[in-house]
This record gives sequence, structure tokens and C-alpha cells, in this order.
Amino acid sequence: MPKLTVTSFAQNDIRNASIWLNSQDERLVEEFAEDIHEALERIGTAPQIYSILFAKVRRCLLRRFRYHLYFVLSTKAIRVIAVVHTSRSPRFIKKTVRKRR
Repeated sequence: MPKLTVTSFAQNDIRNASIWLNSQDERLVEEFAEDIHEALERIGTAPQIYSILFAKVRRCLLRRFRYHLYFVLSTKAIRVIAVVHTSRSPRFIKKTVRKRR
């Protein structure tokens, strides 16, 4: 099984989303953290079920929050490279993800 890592870029994305959610309702931060954790477990268990979007990048939708986790799968590792709100444009997402691969 490949090792799952969350890059510093993705950690920063999570931190920024958490800060915004906390400004809306502090209870959302814990729920967001749980949703991220569940998505990471799903990715770690069966990363190949997520289809390739472009350039070997795959996407996992959070169940409760409107965010996607973008990750790259290789034989040795699963690297989460971005956490992006679903309202962001496809152009923004591609640009962001390409810089982080």
C-alpha cells in the first residue's frame, strides 16, 4: 500500500479553510477536520477508485463540505497536493495543481 502524505501546500489550504469556517461558526472547524480525516482514509484505502482528471491528478470530494482533495498516486506514495473549494474555476484548479505536482 502506498504511503499517504499531505503536502505543506495542502496543509496550508486546510488551515486557510479552517480559519474561514471558524469565522462563520467555530463548530464547523471540528466537522471540517473530521470530513478531511474521513476523505484521507478513503483515499488511503482505495486511491485507484478516483479517476484521473488530468496529468495523473485525482480528486476526492468531501462528504459534508464543498471541497475537493486533489492527489497524485504513484506505486510508492499518495500525495495530497491541494484542497480547493468547489466554487473555484477549473482554470484556477488546473493552474494551482500543476504548480504543486
